[in-house]
Amino acid sequence: MAKFITIAMLLSHTSGLETSGTQGFPGYDVSRNANGHFRAALPDLGEALEGSWPSNTLPIRLKDWPGHVFKYSGGGYGVLQLIIEAVMGQPFAEVMQEYVFTALNMKRSTYAVPDDEDLNTEKQQGKDNYARAYYNGYTACEAPHRMNPEQSAAGLWTTPTDLLLLVSAIQKSLHEENAFVPQHLAKQMLEQVTAGMAHGWRVTKTHFTHSGSNMPGWRCNVMASFDGNEAFCFMTNSAEGFLIGCKVQAAMSYLIGWKKAEEFTYIRSCVVPFADVSAVPPDAAVMEKWTGMWKERGTQFQVQLMAKEGVPWLKVGQMPEQWLWIAAHGEEESKNGRRVVADLVCRGGMEVLVRILESENGEALMEMWNGNTGEVMVMERVS
Repeated sequence: MAKFITIAMLLSHTSGLETSGTQGFPGYDVSRNANGHFRAALPDLGEALEGSWPSNTLPIRLKDWPGHVFKYSGGGYGVLQLIIEAVMGQPFAEVMQEYVFTALNMKRSTYAVPDDEDLNTEKQQGKDNYARAYYNGYTACEAPHRMNPEQSAAGLWTTPTDLLLLVSAIQKSLHEENAFVPQHLAKQMLEQVTAGMAHGWRVTKTHFTHSGSNMPGWRCNVMASFDGNEAFCFMTNSAEGFLIGCKVQAAMSYLIGWKKAEEFTYIRSCVVPFADVSAVPPDAAVMEKWTGMWKERGTQFQVQLMAKEGVPWLKVGQMPEQWLWIAAHGEEESKNGRRVVADLVCRGGMEVLVRILESENGEALMEMWNGNTGEVMVMERVS
């Protein structure tokens, strides 16, 4: 069955190969203890894919028909690494250095395993060092970083600047001949294979994106537009960094004036954006159409949207009302034929966004995004 797996399937996570268990590739703490001994043994890639000692993951096995459905598979990218090394006759890190990083002047990117002295510590900060991992904004993880023999899936060390050099080269390749990647290959790479997934990249009609999540504490994302006009990257060295990164990504789109990148992570996950406390909300005459009681469809949960002295407020039961501000995320003029009038977020820190919309025939509509559950609630007018 495995002979039916293609390179395209491995790239698009449709090969049927499983990932390496619930934790993906968690990496190995190979820092030294007080006695100078390594804390863990580091397997080679073959041992990691086989799940044999000293690996900390399950064996990679074929679990579905090749080409059937999307299922993230870091193991599939491990197989790709073996193929590249066999074809090129070089270690994967050297291939990437020669054909990608050097070619694109990505001076701070590598797949090579960093040495201990290259790592940041609390007392050693510098441009040539790596950021250590944190649980939150101030508590460092026990291991400053982990090492991954599964380099292609989990071993990239880079910076936002370097990643933007990469996506810029891809953008140019889409529109220019003789760019970094042949134009036909660039277009093929970003063709959707299954819902939202291309070859190595997630895609929408307008953008391509890739996120990164490494244990014990790094969360990252890069996105770029097909037209070549937009690109943005955030990288955090915190296990809790993805939420704040998505909020920053949304705010950057808002401040620069980009259209909202449809169906990206911060929308799909209902990450509630920051508030723009300087923006003027819709005036009372506009808000009047939406003021009143609204009920969540299918439940008895009700909210009251009101306007006081020209400022919109949201009230739930007998609890204190919440002041609403304009949401700081990219512009979105319509959604499924409905006009988006305003997106409003609570001033008090509640992870809730109120979206007021207008149907094609002028009917007032409302949604509520719940950042706690990640759900979009359709609201129905009560009074």
